[in-house]
Amino acid sequence: MARYCFYCGAELEDNEKCNCRARTRAESAARSASYGQPENTYQEQPDTGSSSAGNNPSQNTYTYTSAETSSSSSSNPSQTTNNNKSKRQENKDKQKAERERLKAVRAEAKRRSKAEKERRRQSYQAGAAAGSYRTQQLRDFGRDLLQLLTRPADAIKAQAIPRWSLAHSILLIAGAFLGGAHFAFANKWLYSVLFNQRLTAPNLQGAGLYFTGVLISAFFLLLYTGILWILARFLFRQGGLPFSHTLAVGKTAWAYLVLFMLIALPTTMQGGFFGLLLVLMGFAFSCLIHARSVAVITHLTENQTMNLTLVSIMIFTSLFATAIAFFQTLLIA
Repeated sequence: MARYCFYCGAELEDNEKCNCRARTRAESAARSASYGQPENTYQEQPDTGSSSAGNNPSQNTYTYTSAETSSSSSSNPSQTTNNNKSKRQENKDKQKAERERLKAVRAEAKRRSKAEKERRRQSYQAGAAAGSYRTQQLRDFGRDLLQLLTRPADAIKAQAIPRWSLAHSILLIAGAFLGGAHFAFANKWLYSVLFNQRLTAPNLQGAGLYFTGVLISAFFLLLYTGILWILARFLFRQGGLPFSHTLAVGKTAWAYLVLFMLIALPTTMQGGFFGLLLVLMGFAFSCLIHARSVAVITHLTENQTMNLTLVSIMIFTSLFATAIAFFQTLLIA
């Protein structure tokens, strides 16, 4: 009758013993040695299952415990995979760093090229810098005049700058010279109105009469500026306000005065009354604008601004009337 091994199921001859367990132990020892584990990976344990089944209790079975071997064999591939992943990530980081470096180099080269072009452009335009500055000043002057017509309230606040510029000189000189022209054309008529035909006009002709009118116009403008300055310093307690600032903020008022004088000049040249009336209206309007400009830089309230305008005009007209009366009395006596 054929016999078979209880462990591996191999067919055995009579009196033949199967060496499958010895061979299994040898293979396990070799495998443990290759993974760096101790060779004794078998432990002898009683087979309680066999005892309960009715086998000999003294018979021992061997259970293969390969926990460490299995863990070693299973951890080795995962460790290799982690190493591969770390190497790939390191290569990606190196490539990314290289791309960033190249990008920074290109950006720096582009910046230097742009800076060089800008330097050359500025060197080419250095000769025309003075002319462009004057052109810009003329453009600003024209823009300010346009703002006076389209947005007068904003222009008064924006142009109330206590700093002298070329526009101030242009407007002040233009106002004085146009006032001289009006005075020269209406000299005899003015004397007949002011002195009731009891005084003869001075025998001035040509340039003498014209420059006399220029000086009188400039004197009136400076006189009203002085009145505003005194009132602001002593009546409204603006002790730190210098006269130059009060004069500089009159640019907007002088612009309106020049506009009125230019419009009235053709009528005055014909000897008409309405030309001089328009000049007086323009002068009164410029006084209002000048007082409001002073109020802007001194931060007066609306009521204080109206008070400053009213008192300054009253004082100015009173001084003008007093001077005319004194001059009339002096010449008639």
